[in-house]
Amino acid sequence: MNLNAYLDRVDYHPPQGRQILDLGHLHRQHLLHIPFENLSIHLGHPIRLSEEALFEKLVTRKRGGFCFEMNALFWKVLEAYDVKVTLLSCAVYNEEKENFGPEHSHLALMVFYKYDYWLVDVGFGDSFPEPLRLLPGQIQLMDGARYQFVISRDGLWTLMRSKGGDHPYIPMYRFSRVARQFDEFYEMCEYHQTSEKSHFTHRRLITRLIPGGRITLTDQKLKISSGSKAKEQAIESDEEFEKSLSEHFGMDWDEMKKAK
Repeated sequence: MNLNAYLDRVDYHPPQGRQILDLGHLHRQHLLHIPFENLSIHLGHPIRLSEEALFEKLVTRKRGGFCFEMNALFWKVLEAYDVKVTLLSCAVYNEEKENFGPEHSHLALMVFYKYDYWLVDVGFGDSFPEPLRLLPGQIQLMDGARYQFVISRDGLWTLMRSKGGDHPYIPMYRFSRVARQFDEFYEMCEYHQTSEKSHFTHRRLITRLIPGGRITLTDQKLKISSGSKAKEQAIESDEEFEKSLSEHFGMDWDEMKKAK
């Protein structure tokens, strides 16, 4: 892990110096600078989960990735700070089907920091911008949204979110605090790259946190949100997608094709 190169990538310059970990600030900086995206799948490039491959893609080539890549890289960054990290297996909630997906379909991190446990997740797409303290029942406010953990009788934690106002709480995902090994996620990583049942294979997606909102590009539309306001633009061709990818994310589709 070339820690300084990663910190340059996410523009991490806290007042106390980069050698001191400010977990909340680093979490937010990652989300502001490294997008969540599934473009490798649609380029036909295999996703490799070695530390070297993750660093080369997300830091050196300034790409993004999905949960297995983003949170694995962040795990290694936290290890470089000598922070205790536990890998968590999560089942993601499907709002349309109103049920939870399979185990290991999402990777999140439990981090012991400043004498407490935190849920850390830089790989969920529209995720919480800073870590959440692992306290059941307590409402945690962040950037206009409300978060709450609910624990079931079988010991599973469910992360609930309300986007503010009169919006109801909706599950994001559930997990146990049992420590997992990284290789336990390989099968689901392969599944999400290849299966027609995975939503990642159906359309291109790239999204990134921006100050006060989020920017998201798919094959169908470009959406830029700021607070409660959102502006949408239809994407009607590959040329329009590639132009928006370049303008808003600084990525060149033709150059990306060459680097597997």
